[in-house]
Amino acid sequence: MEQHFPDIYNYVLIPGYGGIEMKHWMRHWMRVLPNVSIVKQKDFQNPVLEDWIDSLQKKVAVSDKPVIAIGHSLGAHTLYNADIQGKITGVKAGLLVAPPEEKRSEFHDGSWVGFTPFPMEKSTIKSVLVYSESDEYATMKASLEMAKNWGCKAINAGNVGHIGSDANLASWDDGQGYLSNLIKEL
Repeated sequence: MEQHFPDIYNYVLIPGYGGIEMKHWMRHWMRVLPNVSIVKQKDFQNPVLEDWIDSLQKKVAVSDKPVIAIGHSLGAHTLYNADIQGKITGVKAGLLVAPPEEKRSEFHDGSWVGFTPFPMEKSTIKSVLVYSESDEYATMKASLEMAKNWGCKAINAGNVGHIGSDANLASWDDGQGYLSNLIKEL
């Protein structure tokens, strides 16, 4: 069941590696969320954290309303890092979906640049980290550790892989519920 989201916010979607495929839940959310926009990266295939933060910073800076940010995978890392580096203001809450764990080889072989080492600071924005029991990019233990280190509430989404296109979540109603509950807590 789709939720109703207040239009007093601008909703910013921050895709991860590869961007948003047609069957990704973020595509569905573009039709559900009011005042929604997507952070477009210069290069979704060769992520560089500094560049990704810059793109997010520019998107948030032009917002005429408080922002609710939703980041998937490396997009979640981008949101968290931009926050703790003080590069974004006006973000009221963040939904951090399936951030990969630091042990992933892509963080160390030059595929994903600047994302490690993971900071251990608490997020300054109210945020929730949603993880999966079967995410090939992060174990449950690593996800819970990130949530604890970042000061986020952790939510187990069940057995849904990396919570991306391959999970075939369509509009991901559970995720909409997590976002709705986060907004109600503001």
